[in-house]
Amino acid sequence: MNKRNPFPLLALTLLLSPTTFASPPQQQDLTFHQDAANSAFWVDGSSNLGDFNTVQTELDGVFQLRAWPFGSTYDQAQILSAHCYETSTQIQLEVPNPSGSPFLTVTIHNLVMDMITIPFEVDSGNGEFEDFDVVFTILNGTAVVEELNQSPETVDLKGLNIPVFHLWDQGTFGFHGSPYLYFEIPLTVEIPIQTASVDATVILDGYSFGEHDLNSPTPLLTVSQVTAGSMATATVKSATPNSITWLGYSKAGLGSEFIPQLGFHVDLIAPEQVGQAKLTNNTGGVSWTVDVPAGLLGETLWIQAVQLTGKTNVITKLVE
Repeated sequence: MNKRNPFPLLALTLLLSPTTFASPPQQQDLTFHQDAANSAFWVDGSSNLGDFNTVQTELDGVFQLRAWPFGSTYDQAQILSAHCYETSTQIQLEVPNPSGSPFLTVTIHNLVMDMITIPFEVDSGNGEFEDFDVVFTILNGTAVVEELNQSPETVDLKGLNIPVFHLWDQGTFGFHGSPYLYFEIPLTVEIPIQTASVDATVILDGYSFGEHDLNSPTPLLTVSQVTAGSMATATVKSATPNSITWLGYSKAGLGSEFIPQLGFHVDLIAPEQVGQAKLTNNTGGVSWTVDVPAGLLGETLWIQAVQLTGKTNVITKLVE
């Protein structure tokens, strides 16, 4: 199988106004909400029973980027975290059989990944950078593997060791006189899937794209310690002022759930609302203090707040 790399250039471009940001802080931590419509991935791969067909999917999620200013430009950057999930919640690949049903079908459900990098150097003169590793972790997902005339087997993908992706190609990081930041990062993710009789590799190949408006602070969620049988507090800052805000949690993990009332996907699987919806104050702040049921002891919770205009980061808490 020929492995494609249709997006050879890593572009991580910051658009900012040197006039407005003449004295930037020592470092800037920025949140980018991934644009699923512009984050297309081709999915295929190979197995001991033959090559898979090719399908297309999209990734959504939230990227946390740290950038170090150098004068009016930057000389270093780092991806701190990038929670990415597959928007349809299912990827189905087949090894075709000219005579009938596929020799092999692999269906991946609820795929959620994280990625990080170490700080990488940026040429402060021309904004170029290259040659560093991207480390992936699968946070959630299963693969149902079904051979022809055999019963299906389920493989848990969470925590699976997947190869490090090395970016050899040159990227850019500069400004264009606008408050909007954007990044576009090509990625190749190889997911090994094995059973007693199947040895397969599923490959996602495409790019992720996200934006951040420097003139609009990113909503930030913080959550206190969560103890069973006690009270816990969740606080949102820098959200849209005087706007209705919901707090939700999931016991199933990070993922993609379309909420028709909002018109977009939240970053939780099977979310449940916490307490009542509230209005933010004049500065975009709001908080909830809720009772944590004793029955949640030992559970892991994923927590996020949303407004009609967007969503916060996701906080993961173990109920102690």
